[in-house]
Amino acid sequence: YVVAGSLANLAVLRLVLDNMAANGCSGEFSIEQMVKQVQVTSETPVRGMATIPLTGINVPFHSRLLLEGVALFRDVLQAKVGMVEPDTLEQRYIPNLTGMPFEVSQEYFKLVYDATKSSVIKEALNNWNNALLDVPAERSRLATILLVELLSYQLASPVQWIKTQDYLFNIAGVQRMVEIGPSPVLCGMAAKTLEAVLKSKRAELLHIERDHDAIYYVQPESKILDNSNAAVTVAATPGTEPQPEASAKPESKPANSEPSQPPPQPQVGSEANAPIADQPVPVLDAILAIIAFKAKKPLGDISIQQSIKSLVAGKSTFQNELLGDLQKEFGNKIPDKAEEMSLKELASAVGSSGGSLGKCTQPFVARMFNSKMPGGFSLAQTRSTLQTSYGLGPLRQDALFLVALTMEPVSRLTSEAEASAWLSTVAQTYAARVGISYVVSLDSTGGAGRKGAVPAISSAEMQKIRQQEVAHIQQQIQVLARYAGIDLLDGTRSAGREKAVSAELQSELDQAKIELGDEFMTGVLPQFDARKARHFDSYWNWARQDAYEWIQQAIAMCSLDTIRDKHLDLCNATRVQRLKNCANAELLELLSGTAKVLRTSNNSMLEPVVQLVDTLHKACQQALENTPVYCELSAPMQPKTRISAKGDVSYTEIARKNEPTYAAFIERIQLAMLSDQVPPIHMSKQTSSGQWMYNREFTSVYFDGLSDIARQGVSYVGKTALVTGCGRGSIGAEIVRGLLMGGAKVLATTSSYSRKTTLFFEDMYRECGSRGSELIVVPFNQGSVQDINSLVSYIFGTGAGDLSWNLDYVFPFAAISDIGSMATNLGSHSELAQRIMLTNVMRLLGAIKSAQASLKCSVKPVLVVLPLSPNHGNFGGDGLYGECKIGLETAFNRWASEGWEGYLSIIGAVIGWVRGTGLMSSNNIVAQAIEDSGARTFTTHESAFTILGLLCPQISYVVHKQPVWVNLDGGLGCMKNLGAIGLAERDRIERRSKILSGINLENSSDIAILFGNKMSDTVDAQDRSPLAKPTRYFPTAKSYDYLEHLRHMQGMVNLDKVVVITGYGEVSPYGNAETRWEIEAFGELTMEGCIELAWIMGLIKHHNGPLALIDQHYTGWVDAKSGESVRDVDIKPRYHEYILAHTGIRPIEPELSNGYNPDKKAVIQEMLIEHDMEPFEASVDEAAAFKQSNGDRVDIWENTNGTWLVRFLKGAVIHVPMSVSAASFAAGLIPTGWSAARFGIPEDIVNQVDPITLFTLVATVEALVRSGFTDPYELY
Repeated sequence: YVVAGSLANLAVLRLVLDNMAANGCSGEFSIEQMVKQVQVTSETPVRGMATIPLTGINVPFHSRLLLEGVALFRDVLQAKVGMVEPDTLEQRYIPNLTGMPFEVSQEYFKLVYDATKSSVIKEALNNWNNALLDVPAERSRLATILLVELLSYQLASPVQWIKTQDYLFNIAGVQRMVEIGPSPVLCGMAAKTLEAVLKSKRAELLHIERDHDAIYYVQPESKILDNSNAAVTVAATPGTEPQPEASAKPESKPANSEPSQPPPQPQVGSEANAPIADQPVPVLDAILAIIAFKAKKPLGDISIQQSIKSLVAGKSTFQNELLGDLQKEFGNKIPDKAEEMSLKELASAVGSSGGSLGKCTQPFVARMFNSKMPGGFSLAQTRSTLQTSYGLGPLRQDALFLVALTMEPVSRLTSEAEASAWLSTVAQTYAARVGISYVVSLDSTGGAGRKGAVPAISSAEMQKIRQQEVAHIQQQIQVLARYAGIDLLDGTRSAGREKAVSAELQSELDQAKIELGDEFMTGVLPQFDARKARHFDSYWNWARQDAYEWIQQAIAMCSLDTIRDKHLDLCNATRVQRLKNCANAELLELLSGTAKVLRTSNNSMLEPVVQLVDTLHKACQQALENTPVYCELSAPMQPKTRISAKGDVSYTEIARKNEPTYAAFIERIQLAMLSDQVPPIHMSKQTSSGQWMYNREFTSVYFDGLSDIARQGVSYVGKTALVTGCGRGSIGAEIVRGLLMGGAKVLATTSSYSRKTTLFFEDMYRECGSRGSELIVVPFNQGSVQDINSLVSYIFGTGAGDLSWNLDYVFPFAAISDIGSMATNLGSHSELAQRIMLTNVMRLLGAIKSAQASLKCSVKPVLVVLPLSPNHGNFGGDGLYGECKIGLETAFNRWASEGWEGYLSIIGAVIGWVRGTGLMSSNNIVAQAIEDSGARTFTTHESAFTILGLLCPQISYVVHKQPVWVNLDGGLGCMKNLGAIGLAERDRIERRSKILSGINLENSSDIAILFGNKMSDTVDAQDRSPLAKPTRYFPTAKSYDYLEHLRHMQGMVNLDKVVVITGYGEVSPYGNAETRWEIEAFGELTMEGCIELAWIMGLIKHHNGPLALIDQHYTGWVDAKSGESVRDVDIKPRYHEYILAHTGIRPIEPELSNGYNPDKKAVIQEMLIEHDMEPFEASVDEAAAFKQSNGDRVDIWENTNGTWLVRFLKGAVIHVPMSVSAASFAAGLIPTGWSAARFGIPEDIVNQVDPITLFTLVATVEALVRSGFTDPYELY
């Protein structure tokens, strides 16, 4: 019987049965006393006289504890089991649940119902009609119902093994029972039953693996019956037990505790070189090898004092697999309960074996050579090497192969040298285990005449013979080549010519690299790829999300007492304008539906939210009649540099006084015009002499355009634009924002194409996209001529994938900083900057002009805004920046001289001091001093505003007739000694900072002397780096008052059917749910997320103890490779880029995909052999399989050494692997370095379980932790 229960009850049962076993059933004992004894000792289960604890069973099968799983199991069976033919089961199948043969009858249904109380069986009994049993379909239906219920309830019902045996041996009179399974468990129990209870019965008990020959009548019947090793036959003689034969004694001593055989005594004289005596494979060695091989452990980790049950640690499936392999190897010699014996006892019980590899180990060895050895390194060749080089006979070779199984290479060895080295290591390991030393090879002189010496030849002689063979083969090849008219040296001559050409090209490349420099050479490499274009046009989606978020924020704010009953702020004009630009019917439907729901809640606190929704609905409804507009509603800003009392320098932007809006900014600029002065922002017209003169009329039209943007807005619907140089913090990025607000289609380029960059543009479109607008982002290097040609072809081309645009605007604003370069040290970087900001800008304009001309589009010129500058070397130390800006001014003359009219319209915009750009951000701290000196500086937002004002129709009309010069420098060009002013301000800030910092340090020292260490804590705190604060976020329960508006839903939901999700867990390309959310929501990791992923990927590990590198105790993170300490604050800067590159959807990493390489995707090509192939070695089973597959087109034969050879003949079909490039090279892979062992899963489980199971285990534990579980026993 198998009993499940609590530890205390099981202990009482053991004591009662022990007492009964000792004193008989009539013995007197007190159960109450035994219960008290158990309560006092509270011991773990131990073996008793009549009880055996079954460890490792983690599911109470065949007990009522699994009744809840019956319904689910029934569903699975009904889906898998088809209609049953009753004749195949009746009187042939004995269910565990009944112990009686299967039968479709009312009595049998009642028997099953009494045992299970199954509602399905009860329904069948209620509708029973014996007359229907004659109908085949009805009989089959009842048989199916009965089978499903028997199997379903078998899971949770006792096994009626006693009844089954009674029927088999008493009623049915079975004479021969064959057990099919991994081990002869039932045979053992049946043998004990026949011996102890059914003494008058006689039956032959066979197991499918142990008694294979007897079952299939391989031997004569008389021999089978007489062979005690072939089957267990229980006779009627009482009190007898099968005795092991005398030959069952072990032939060798156990391994691990001592060698498999006694180590040889030291040899002297000529006998030291005698061949090693051949000996059979010890049984213990075979057992150890099988277990170590299956468990993927070294032989040294397997103790002969352990049992199989203790080694498998409760994994019953693995235990059965091991027992099955042992039975296959040793046949019927494996005793009952072998898993409970120590390996030493098991080897003794098995006794002697054939002394060579058995039916289990022989395929293992053959499979290892076929899958892990290089071509030509066959099993037969290895045996020959072991015989000639090591002096090992066939049986010792088998013993060595058992050791080799436990040292199997991880992957296929690539060369014969690697295989020979591996074999040498295995041979030395085997020699150390058995205590032998190999024969030393003798030269031909010293070894002559020695009795029993292994024939040997000197290496010099072998080398000479080899050279002679090679020379002979070469002569034959030359003769055949001359006969066939083939010049063997033709390839050598071609290779020499190619080498010379290659050397010349390399020399030219080296010279170019020396002349231009590394940075220039790498800086002109192309990046453009139309396949990487990212399209953003779902303005409607972002608008709905923005509206929903705004409403939810308002609802949350209304629930706070601080603003309850107050008017909600509805004056976020920028946000309202954004929704108006995106207004469509779906957005109106969302707003009207939301307002209706809010009104039905009858919650007075939500009244401000209702007003907000009504306001938005009204504004969007009116906007449907108009096109989207770019309307600048923000406030102008000014620079502010502060130096704190501690000497810290900070830069901020503050609102400008007297300029609350951009309209006020324009009015202030226009004041200069009223006094007939030239305003700091103005337009100029070129005179006949080529000079640029201030033009009041053009300037007035320009200011009108700016006023329109600041007041009612302007629309760019139907316009297309190309903007280069629009990275984060640039003027170009703000230009893109304005164009998108006005409804234009914009092609933006970026030289730093990455996920981070595309997320930046996605956020830009989310904030500024409007109805009909579209943003396309492509990788582009303005330093590359190839990229310029590819970009223009992509814009104007008419092929598949091209945009087929007619451009309206071009803003070639791409630039790179060259701070620190002067005329005395101009280098590769300066030349690259000139190429990007001047040379290739001209190339871009020329390519656009050519494209316009080829498409006959002269009626619509492209308006080009060239970024000029008042800095013509005024600052100094900025490389060739001034030369580039001056060079761009030649475009005004080229417009006429090179025939640009009708194709291009040129506006030269002299851009002043723009704060915060990549070129000027380092100068932000002196911007306040520049403004104090009389000039005006701008933010990127303000600069884009002044540039977009140039796109008004009146300006476009003028520009199409002649180029226009626009001065947007804010008076910067009129300043003298600009560089000196900046240097003087930097010097003043630096000196002032040092003075205040010194004063602060002195004050801190004085306070520390007067008040002790109180101040020192404050000083030290400045140097302390912040620590990560990992948290688990649990949703907070809402108050009943907050949920009052949902009370009308009470009773609509059956809470008994509600599933409450308390935690979640995942193993994903970004690690887990929290780190994935950080990437998806924000595009980067927090410090906490970076630490978690760095630990998951094995980049860092936690240390608590002495750290050798700093020679003191340390608690915190250390680098996994170097072991050096890493502060929390340093982990993100150190590992963030690596983490992003090796997580998420990324190019496939073969080491994470079982070696799969998309550039070498393995496919199988079927090929027909056109001539007979050379024979190759295979095992007997493989040879038979080849023969069965190809028939007469394959010859197989056995060698004298027991191996088999296979030869494919002409006409045979073989499948040859080949590599192709996969169409997809990216995938969502788990983070590089992810390991289940890092989460606490034992290594042996990691090695034996598939990855999906490991992912499931880790995700499940994470879900439990998120649910608040701190101890797994809480589940019980």
